[in-house]
Amino acid sequence: MLLSTWVHQFQDQLRGIGQLGDATTQRTTEHLIATSTPLLRSALTDAFSELVAEHNERSAQTIFLTMQGEQVALGLAEEPAAAEPTSTGEKNARIALRLSDELKQAVENAAAQAGISTNTWIVNVLHQQTTTRTSRPGNRLRGTGRA
Repeated sequence: MLLSTWVHQFQDQLRGIGQLGDATTQRTTEHLIATSTPLLRSALTDAFSELVAEHNERSAQTIFLTMQGEQVALGLAEEPAAAEPTSTGEKNARIALRLSDELKQAVENAAAQAGISTNTWIVNVLHQQTTTRTSRPGNRLRGTGRA
């Protein structure tokens, strides 16, 4: 699902209300739309995350939320696996990352859903993405685009 679909719907509805007023009201409405859009995106993300958390508390089947650009999707978590070593080398190298609060929260949620630490989850994902596999089912392109 595209997050922007819901954001644009909200913006259009608010814009329609603003058009009921004079030019000053319409300018104020446009300013309100521009300044509230990041807040709306954040609120939607928080609502989705809370919904997933509530589901996972009540259900035996665990779901997780993924976000890539404007794309938001739900997935079914596999059975929690024990943290497996992803390499035989000593793990002493570090990388400092700068993440948005939303991405950080999504990573932490995914790790929690998998039943492993955030660090282990990140290492496992990086290992999976950098390991060449010749028979990997379901290869697909990922990314975002705008028309």
